[in-house]
Amino acid sequence: MSGPKITIDLSRIERNAMAVVKRCAQSGIQVFGVTKGTCGMPQVARAMLRGGVTGIGESRFENIRRLRASGIDAPIMLLRSPPLSLIEEVIKTVDISLNSELATIRELSRMARAALAIVIDARDTASTSPPTRNGSLIFLPLNCIANLGGSTEK
Repeated sequence: MSGPKITIDLSRIERNAMAVVKRCAQSGIQVFGVTKGTCGMPQVARAMLRGGVTGIGESRFENIRRLRASGIDAPIMLLRSPPLSLIEEVIKTVDISLNSELATIRELSRMARAALAIVIDARDTASTSPPTRNGSLIFLPLNCIANLGGSTEK
């Protein structure tokens, strides 16, 4: 007796991605396709990229490695804060990293030797620094994070 079987219709994924990208573009929104539900299947990522997504979102490093090894060179967004032990891999393989831990942000800044732009939650009303809005994202000015351990100089 065989186990459960999943059939993935790549042309449907491509068409759906195209429809979402087209609709979001009307409001100036770029779309990242998320492959974590398919364990980072390169075929699914390629279908979404053909559909026009800007990049691929993924939460697991083994999936990111699989995508890169298969030749996916589109931007990849890490959808969770990485453990400190994987900061170097983040810098080498990921284009965008979503982080919520201050220790992780400090270590990314130190290891990359680059200034970081901090995106804050639009619902965060406790911020004392005036954020700026860019589309649907809100950015905390770099000069407000100078004390995090990373340089804000170029």
